[in-house]
Amino acid sequence: MDRLQHIVDAAIGRLGVDRLAPLIVACSGGPDSSALAHAVMALAGAGRLGRVTLCYVDHQLREGSGADGQVVARLAAAGGADFASIAVVVDRRSGSLEGAARDARY
Repeated sequence: MDRLQHIVDAAIGRLGVDRLAPLIVACSGGPDSSALAHAVMALAGAGRLGRVTLCYVDHQLREGSGADGQVVARLAAAGGADFASIAVVVDRRSGSLEGAARDARY
């Protein structure tokens, strides 16, 4: 197990995550969430976690954002995980764009 997998494995233990339950991991396709995705898929492959689903949330804030979802879908397929995607509508009139995107995700 590499260092990141050890860190993620320890965090999952501290958080009391049921290791046999399915796990949904939000993944944007960026480097941080992709690294987390790789770690949890490796842990699942080693029997340390239940079934993993990578979930991409398309905020539709820029042209071609759906292509990022396809990157995550390929990542999931390569790592033996399931994939889910959802498009949300971000209310651009409220507060900060980042806050509005967070609200739409939730």
